[in-house]
Amino acid sequence: MNSLEIIIASISSLLVMVNIYKIRIQIDNMMSLSYYILIIFLFAGSFISLQGDWWVRKVSADNIHKAFTLFHLSLIWFSLAVFFYTSFKDKIPVKDKNIQFRKGIEKLIFPLLIIIIVLVLLIFFLPDSALMAFLKRTREAEDLARIRGDQGYYFEGPKIILYFRNLVMGPLLLYMVAFYGIYHYMRHGYTKWFRLLIVLTAFMLILDLSKAPVVILILLIFLLRYRYAGNPIKVSKFLLIGGVVLIFVYSIAFNISVWESVPRILHRLTVSQYAGFPNALEVFPLHHDYLGINTISGSVSRMFGQEYVAYSRVLMEFANPSGVEQGTAGYMSTYYLAEAYAIGGIWMFAAAAILTPLLLALIDFVFRRTNDVFFQAFYMVLLIKLPFILIDGFTRIFINQELIFLFIAILTISYLNNIARKYQHD
Repeated sequence: MNSLEIIIASISSLLVMVNIYKIRIQIDNMMSLSYYILIIFLFAGSFISLQGDWWVRKVSADNIHKAFTLFHLSLIWFSLAVFFYTSFKDKIPVKDKNIQFRKGIEKLIFPLLIIIIVLVLLIFFLPDSALMAFLKRTREAEDLARIRGDQGYYFEGPKIILYFRNLVMGPLLLYMVAFYGIYHYMRHGYTKWFRLLIVLTAFMLILDLSKAPVVILILLIFLLRYRYAGNPIKVSKFLLIGGVVLIFVYSIAFNISVWESVPRILHRLTVSQYAGFPNALEVFPLHHDYLGINTISGSVSRMFGQEYVAYSRVLMEFANPSGVEQGTAGYMSTYYLAEAYAIGGIWMFAAAAILTPLLLALIDFVFRRTNDVFFQAFYMVLLIKLPFILIDGFTRIFINQELIFLFIAILTISYLNNIARKYQHD
């Protein structure tokens, strides 16, 4: 580390310690949870990567050090944004403790959606899933990875089913867990529906034996209890459950022992998660042109007559070409500003670094001022989705088709309920 890096890293580390002391375990808001996600998944990895790692073996030393500097500069700004937001957020009138509970057509729509989702899972995804292969005694890690790819990037089934899973099943299941969870914790109602949704969502998330999604579900349940139960909860209990589930699924997916899983998980949570950022600095524009709008989404690219290019796929093809060739590697998740850099270089990196914390603070501000159960449940989905997008990409924070679809669906249900109530009063 040179003197500039030492100064920047020292300031960054000091702000991290100050913020952690300030916000403690208050992670029931967008800014605090997003901040913890960045620290847990990226902070240590930025230091470790300076010493070299398999994932950065193709990256020049200059770009490894450049990534370190840019990461900590952006983290300093994010830290300042979190510090000032958490200093005044308590002055914002909070309405989520006085929830307006309304019942309407969702009593018919939600059970119908659950039935459809179950049928799609059983018919289209369960038979060819990694979970089914494991139950049939497939134990080789590469075989399971290839099967996961077949259900994701290399999916060959009907595209409408894939879109239904990505746009409807995942977001809606999480939304219904949040919706029934709020009822359960605040009104002691819909308890059976809440538990059913937890089981169904966990089943869907574990089909491809991925590690993080099930832990995200556990975190969602933790946040629901933390925000709406009104009684103290044991944080250590949820950390233990999440850790055990993560280790168990990881050991199954890679056919290794529990003790072998722990160091791999730690590496995955820190170094390999961060490593995509220096790879992005190496790839663009030296090995690949900046992507521009082509990486936002397939629909946006087609609108401008362009071909969609997933930046995380480009990174994986560069960092792990053998895995891509064998069909065991799909996308390379990393720091969200890596995608911003891939879109337009350093100016886009700077713009995204400045705007993203402001957007997250705005979202949190808006939803602290609503007490409708429909939109409180939607906020819980945002709370569990957007912070994790920070370790995946950039454009999906601003243009997220699944969340936009979910929001439109909620607006429609709320609007129809209002019309029905109006006619009832008339």
